[in-house]
Amino acid sequence: MQWYEESLGLKVTGYWPHENPNYAHFEFDKGATFSIIEHDEFPSRGRFNFKVENVDAFWEEIKHKVEVVEELFNTPYGSRKFTY
Repeated sequence: MQWYEESLGLKVTGYWPHENPNYAHFEFDKGATFSIIEHDEFPSRGRFNFKVENVDAFWEEIKHKVEVVEELFNTPYGSRKFTY
């Protein structure tokens, strides 16, 4: 995480799990966000996280238009998300 902060000027705003993180969430000064995850599946299918105003409404809008990997749920770290 240090490289992303020092080289790219990103601010680490979260990571998981706390004892041995393989996921990190970053923010740019102007509000854009970026997340990365280290995963056993290689090559990884990758993951891009998007923050939206109303995730429930967005879920209802697209759940029948995409291949859903994870349905909408609450995470233990306080966010609400789905994966497609």
